[in-house]
Amino acid sequence: MKHSEVKKFVFPTTVDGTACWVKRQGEDKRNLLRSSLFWLAKHFKALSFLEIRSAMPPQQRFDLELQHLREFSDLGLPVPQLVEATNDYFITKAAGQQLTRPQPFPNKALLTQAFDLLGQFHQADVIHGRPAMRDILVNEEGKLTYIDLEEARHTQSQTLKSRDATLLLVDSYCLRAVSQQTRVQLVRYWIAQAHSQDCQYWEKLLGWYRYLHWLPRLILRFKNNSLSKQIILTARVIEQALKLEEIASKENLDGSQKADRPVFTDKEDQHTKQHHQ
Repeated sequence: MKHSEVKKFVFPTTVDGTACWVKRQGEDKRNLLRSSLFWLAKHFKALSFLEIRSAMPPQQRFDLELQHLREFSDLGLPVPQLVEATNDYFITKAAGQQLTRPQPFPNKALLTQAFDLLGQFHQADVIHGRPAMRDILVNEEGKLTYIDLEEARHTQSQTLKSRDATLLLVDSYCLRAVSQQTRVQLVRYWIAQAHSQDCQYWEKLLGWYRYLHWLPRLILRFKNNSLSKQIILTARVIEQALKLEEIASKENLDGSQKADRPVFTDKEDQHTKQHHQ
């Protein structure tokens, strides 16, 4: 292990000629706000969605992630393959590069796969907890793997599963060459894949957004804030998708018949290819 690598929490290595990654016990992320949210989540069931693992001591977070890595692998979930583990670090096989980097694959197809794999987590009563584009790897074959399992947990809570899907949708704006229409199709496709209960969560979310929609717009008047833009765009996607689902329901149509797996449009495909040339 190089001296420069000792100070890093995550760094590449090789084991018997195989590319791998080492993850060490991370830094202490505890502060008053995180600790307060963690206490509220533990003591009030209605606020369980506020629970964040960054309020835990570093060793406890590390042990929990290692436990999740083993358990989720046994469940057949798309997580890195564990090679070696100690009380201070663990090593996993390299699973590709972050989804946010330029890829030879269409971003639309990768995003659809990301939702499919997140659905596998939820079917196993597991949430990722923080499904961001930076926490998803893509290999040379276009296969995705979820990493950074600190915030993951076993749960049957539909609210937490719906929040998982929403966080993935919000962060999807880190990917270029994916249209709003594609995201609407993807939300409807997600609903059709036995996730119809998410509609109730999204309707409540839209209710809060309509009440507070001025806040991200106000922020944008003074600062070019990416998250504010993503929140506004995500709300539009969810609202349009739910309206289409309502229309389909009134016409006595099966929503799943209208919500096939998203298909690339020539325009998006060309945009993606140009972006990666």
